[in-house]
Amino acid sequence: MTSRNFLAATLLLMAVFMPGCMKNSISRMSMELKQVKIKDFSNNGFAANVYMNVKNPNWFGVTVKDLSYTVFVNNREVGKGRIQSQVEIPANGEALAELPLVVGSDGLDGVINEVLKQGVNYRIQGEAVFGTMLGSYTYPFDVEKKPKKKKAGKKGTEL
Repeated sequence: MTSRNFLAATLLLMAVFMPGCMKNSISRMSMELKQVKIKDFSNNGFAANVYMNVKNPNWFGVTVKDLSYTVFVNNREVGKGRIQSQVEIPANGEALAELPLVVGSDGLDGVINEVLKQGVNYRIQGEAVFGTMLGSYTYPFDVEKKPKKKKAGKKGTEL
């Protein structure tokens, strides 16, 4: 076998077998809910931006190609959404993903009284599609953020 044929055969084998092996060696991304900013509040509901920090522990960069999610406030579903643009995450790095959310007044039924009494507990469940140099991989996620307790003498809750 000539060296040219050997190189072609090696490359062909790598192209066939590497993606399957690579998926098992990809470290799972981690996500953290950073902030929820409410804007455009009206009688019909509100629009908000949910910010999630996505960490990539791998030696190669990845792209969040798609991310669909459901947002819960105090265990009640208030809305669903999908990212509007891809997010690039460098190797061993992190990036902030902005998740747009529109909540209608029907999504707020019963939640406002609970929030006033016990604070806000956010939970986001969904599925993220990460693109790598060897293909795309889908991972489910479930992220929760509970309110911080304030020191005595201060009112309200903080996120």
